[in-house]
Amino acid sequence: MDKKKIRRNKISANRKKNKYFVMSSKTFEQMKGNLRLFLLAASFAAGMLAGAVLIKNAGFDTVGDDLIYIADAYKKLRCEQSFLQNLCYSMLAEGVMLIISLFLGFSSIGSPLVCLLPFIKGIGLGFFCGYLYSEYALQGLGYSMLLVVPAQSIANLTLIVSCNESCGFSLSVCREGVLSNPLRKEETRLYLLKHGVYLIMMMASALIGASFCSVFSSFFR
Repeated sequence: MDKKKIRRNKISANRKKNKYFVMSSKTFEQMKGNLRLFLLAASFAAGMLAGAVLIKNAGFDTVGDDLIYIADAYKKLRCEQSFLQNLCYSMLAEGVMLIISLFLGFSSIGSPLVCLLPFIKGIGLGFFCGYLYSEYALQGLGYSMLLVVPAQSIANLTLIVSCNESCGFSLSVCREGVLSNPLRKEETRLYLLKHGVYLIMMMASALIGASFCSVFSSFFR
């Protein structure tokens, strides 16, 4: 009886130990994912700041003049286009970033490149919003709040989450490549499924953006 009790106690202790290691591993993976999200969000914020600084110094050379011309043309185009045109343009522009993020995840060296996507997106958005405010003051602020922020909040969040998944998947590809092990089909399927959801979210942001343009663009023509 004593031997049976000792055996049961050992089995119970091993189970608790294994459970602890599994929980610790899951917690560590969650912490890594949260850290990546934070760094990607910081990359986007740094891009926004860089774009704002860029518009402040623009206009003193040919490149600055060209960027201002593009920003002004984009502002007018968004107000003049139809709902369908705005929808298609937004889906194309946002979809390209999402597709790049998706395919970089399949590369073993894609992780550092994925981290640049939020930064690049932030530069463009920071420059455009900075231009609107510097050129049109309160009207530019209203344009940003009504025609830019609602859709871009969803689009940027989607891009950051997508980049986070792509970074993790790229690291898995790199790790499996070093160990000469093929990727599990379940892991690849889950990765693609998540990006399918992100694509739906991106389409929703494009729909919101086109709807807001149709309703409020007449105030900014």
